[in-house]
Amino acid sequence: MTVFIFQDRRFQPLTHSSVSKYNLQALLAGPLVTIVELKRLPIQEEQTVEIVLIDKFIVPEESKAAFFEATRKVQRFLRALSGFVEGFVYGKTEGESRYNVMTAAVWESEGAFANAKKAAASEFQKLGFNPQELMKKLKIEIERAVYNRSPY
Repeated sequence: MTVFIFQDRRFQPLTHSSVSKYNLQALLAGPLVTIVELKRLPIQEEQTVEIVLIDKFIVPEESKAAFFEATRKVQRFLRALSGFVEGFVYGKTEGESRYNVMTAAVWESEGAFANAKKAAASEFQKLGFNPQELMKKLKIEIERAVYNRSPY
């Protein structure tokens, strides 16, 4: 199987993984696509696997301000670490889940994630910050899981 390499109107190359997200015929017929060059390339499986730490929280309303203040400090620290890809905080707006806040931090590799855990533990100890004690004090419940993430 082959795929055509082309660019969109902003002159951003579209990779074979991004082409698969679109209907190629519709793209070629549409006004937003300029064909720059046609090449036939074999499609290769993408080998990128990132590590995602997902924390789900039940945060009582009266604890939200202190919780978000503490998490912002942790997030600023994590963002500065080598291998950090991206992070998000999600606040529940509707639905039946007991959890009302979720955070996700993405690391480029197992090694980057392992280094981040060590760096965070060291930094927390240096600052005298104990996340477990804070969660208990604020009556916050947490569920944590680590996932692999790869494009499809």
